[in-house]
Amino acid sequence: MNSFKIQGNIVDIKAKNIFYGEVEVADGKIASIKRLPTLTPNIKPKTLFFPVLSTAMFI
Repeated sequence: MNSFKIQGNIVDIKAKNIFYGEVEVADGKIASIKRLPTLTPNIKPKTLFFPVLSTAMFI
C-alpha cells in the first residue's frame, strides 16, 4: 500500500475557497484533507492542489 501526504494551498471548488492544508493519499485515492495553520516554512506559496479531480494538479 502506497501512501503519502502533500501540504499546500487546497482549492475547494464547491465552497469557492482556498485554504492551506494537507492532502493524504492512500492506495491511489484521497484518504483525508485537513486544514493546517498557514505558518509552515517549507511550502511554496504558489502551490495549489485541486483534490476534487482524479489526480491533483500542481500549478
